[in-house]
Amino acid sequence: MTKQRKQICAAAMLAAVICMLGIGACKKTQNNAETKDNALAFAKAIDSTNLSQFEFMRLYAISDDGNGSGMVFVEDGSLKNSNNGHIGSVSTLKGKHETQTDAKKLAKHFPDFVNRIHGTDDYLITCFETFYLNDAEVFQVEYVINHDFGSPESALYVTKFNESKEPPVTVVVKCMGSCTKPTEDCVEVYNFYTNEARCSCQSDNCSMQIEYIK
Repeated sequence: MTKQRKQICAAAMLAAVICMLGIGACKKTQNNAETKDNALAFAKAIDSTNLSQFEFMRLYAISDDGNGSGMVFVEDGSLKNSNNGHIGSVSTLKGKHETQTDAKKLAKHFPDFVNRIHGTDDYLITCFETFYLNDAEVFQVEYVINHDFGSPESALYVTKFNESKEPPVTVVVKCMGSCTKPTEDCVEVYNFYTNEARCSCQSDNCSMQIEYIK
């Protein structure tokens, strides 16, 4: 293998790593400072690849009293923070970006989804990431239930576009269970090159649930 070809392969592998790991960048951060640092570092890493499909934005909850805080959806599809905190953000967006996903449908679906999966209406979103791709929009939602900030959950919303005049379809992907290796978590991963979602490990104890947003 020539030196130039080795360099091309190495660059491709690095880009693939960024593509596969990026969606879980805000999972299980230890504190707000780390969250902000990780977000900034990840945004810089994306920007340095010069890949136009990585238009990226992260909203994350910052606790004012150290007891943890989070965000909830409001009817118009936006997010509001709990009383003891505020919202931080970081992005690589270049100018104004119109989201094509129906935010009102997503905001209506998520609380109902949490209730059906976890049996509770008590949820707080600690991190909400949006990736604007050429032919899709991907939303990674990290959240906690019953104020259990030590055990974050996650879900993945994906809207894929087509050439027809029909409205784009959005699905939610949720991986539940455990992985065989103790160092792995059963979470959603999105491959930006193949536009496919999967669970982070292949295990009988880690299962994927997919449903359409109506």
